[in-house]
Amino acid sequence: EWHHVAVQYDGQSIKTFFDGRLVHEQPGTFRLQSAPTPLGIGARLSSLSSIVPSHFYTGVIDQMRISNITRY
Repeated sequence: EWHHVAVQYDGQSIKTFFDGRLVHEQPGTFRLQSAPTPLGIGARLSSLSSIVPSHFYTGVIDQMRISNITRY
């Protein structure tokens, strides 16, 4: 069974969508910036430089995009 998950940050709040429906929203203002640390997609980072093998997502990620344009 496939699902679509999206996370949106607009400078004022962080919104999480599941299959097109807003399921979580929280206020948040922070500066997005590049970092020398790895980006863990489907895994939890245990420190600034390693991924804990026991925290891998067990499903399949079919597609992943990062965009600087807000998409709904």
